Amino acid sequence: EESNGNSLFKNEDALSPDYFPDQVIGRDAQINELAACLKPIEEGRKCSHAFVYGSPGTGKTTCCNKVIAQLNEYTTKAACIYANCWQHSSRQALLSLIAGKIEPTLPRRGIAGDEILQRVTEQLKRANKTLVIVLDEADKLFFNNEQNVLYDLGRLKEVWGANSCVILVSNSPDLMANLDSRIRSSLLGSQIRFDAYSPIELKKIVAERAKIALRPGCYSDDVIALCAALGAKNGGDARVALKALFLAAKTAEKRGADKI
Repeated sequence: EESNGNSLFKNEDALSPDYFPDQVIGRDAQINELAACLKPIEEGRKCSHAFVYGSPGTGKTTCCNKVIAQLNEYTTKAACIYANCWQHSSRQALLSLIAGKIEPTLPRRGIAGDEILQRVTEQLKRANKTLVIVLDEADKLFFNNEQNVLYDLGRLKEVWGANSCVILVSNSPDLMANLDSRIRSSLLGSQIRFDAYSPIELKKIVAERAKIALRPGCYSDDVIALCAALGAKNGGDARVALKALFLAAKTAEKRGADKI
């Protein structure tokens, strides 16, 4: 949302956790690994599942969404769905989300999970598409004892005859180890680690985002460095650094200042 008047912001949304930048700094290797998992889709081959893990604020969600956007530009053979498991924390909720995207005519209530799977996979096969599903904050499925849906999605080809790629995203490197062995074997694939951002990477991220979010001249290099240092102190978390810049700009506005 564009701001005006005496605001220090050009585009406040650019500092929000839900903003997806065009350029992802310091994550080329991870993006390439994820893209390699998905590349076989174009040739109609089975692709590799992926387990993406790392501390909060290390770019996992941003990179997954970036790769999905690139995949949609590159091929029509993927049906891509992003699910945050805090919002869709049960088997039924996840399957209903998938159905809503792939088989919208399916009634939303009163249909058993297996019937949803059957209808969805029939549609996928008809359209010659592979289901690509990003399960962000996947730990939530374990808290609710709903991890069996991972078996459904991982075994889509064997049971229902439709290709799938499951991208599990977690803050915990131990998530896969905690899986039931049947589920773990159905989801074996690439493990992609996101290390904490270095102070230099955090400075680049904050500087890049400040250019998009704030009016020129309303912040200094020292402000960028301080916000980056705060992110570094909090385990290399870019969200903390960006939130610090957002709050600093808001505070300056409240005081009627024209600079942070």
